[in-house]
Amino acid sequence: MGNRVGAAREQFAARRDIVRLLPRAGGRLVAGMVAVNVVLGCLPVVFTVATAMVLGRVPAAVDAGLDSGAWDSLVTLFGVAAGAFVARQLLSPAEQAMAELMTRRIDGRVFDELMAASLRSPGLGPLEDQQALDALRAAAREVEFGVRSPGRAATGLLALIARYTELTGSAVAIGVVFSWPAAAALVVTVLLFRHGQRGGLRRYAEARSLLAADQREIDYLRELAAGAPAGKEIRVFGLAGWLRQRLRVTLLRFLEPLWAERRRIYLWPFVWFSVAGLAVTGVVFAVVGATAHEMTLTGFVLVATATLSLLRLAEHYPEADLPTAIGMRAYDAVRRFAEHVDAHDERPDPVRRRTVPEPVGAIRFEQVGFHYPG
Repeated sequence: MGNRVGAAREQFAARRDIVRLLPRAGGRLVAGMVAVNVVLGCLPVVFTVATAMVLGRVPAAVDAGLDSGAWDSLVTLFGVAAGAFVARQLLSPAEQAMAELMTRRIDGRVFDELMAASLRSPGLGPLEDQQALDALRAAAREVEFGVRSPGRAATGLLALIARYTELTGSAVAIGVVFSWPAAAALVVTVLLFRHGQRGGLRRYAEARSLLAADQREIDYLRELAAGAPAGKEIRVFGLAGWLRQRLRVTLLRFLEPLWAERRRIYLWPFVWFSVAGLAVTGVVFAVVGATAHEMTLTGFVLVATATLSLLRLAEHYPEADLPTAIGMRAYDAVRRFAEHVDAHDERPDPVRRRTVPEPVGAIRFEQVGFHYPG
């Protein structure tokens, strides 16, 4: 129980830190992202409801003929459904462009913070501290090139607005038309899967972070084997086989614990999640089938499509889950590196010297070379 409470506090703190980064993107951009994601969450619900009403009114419209009010109503509802579909296709690229802009703004300011921390120490102590170098390496890689950057975490958090707006709308539609207990059971099922997804990503990321030293060795060996600087020495001294074996051993030392952890996190928990989800869905659809004679065609179609739309929201969210689960680790690395720099600045550093003036000349090397004998 204590572990779960601690994990919940950790997740809350991570969300709070992401929210604190949002002002770095600019107030108008953040407000625009929130508005667009709310609309993107409402449009699928509008499409589902309008489509159900179209299908429910087809028989009456066909019987009444093309010149009837029923047919005009059918065409209007079809226009609403088509408009919702087209609007979503148009808004999605706009939301992606805004998200990319927000990501770059936030990551740019975080990278500036990292550069300021790396340059503000007059001594070399932080650059000789292995823990500080690990934090610097992780922060620089993820902030500049990674998909798990703080900027991605911020846009992923706002993208959840669309997903949970759609989930709320689908649940309300099921509750109003069919049954509130059924809507609540389906929402609980979806949230159960979401808990498994989110918690699994967090625990898997923690397992990877414990293997940072092996990851660093793998990167070093790969760069050594594939890079030009050591290519001649590797071939002259016959080190290719040794280097290959060393990389294999290190990779297995890194991957075997991850494979075991992934099975523990994702295999059996999701077997039980799937059993529970199938049971709840089966009961809901069984009750819908048993009471279908008491429902209108519109209501039956709406409940069926809204249920399927709601269950689809139990899946992994690629735009949000991974970035929000571990995206702030890069920012945590920035803060850890800054703390190491500040800690070193408080100690006497024998390498520390006076401020060096700007260079006024250059040292030139011309026609300098190196070769092996023979």
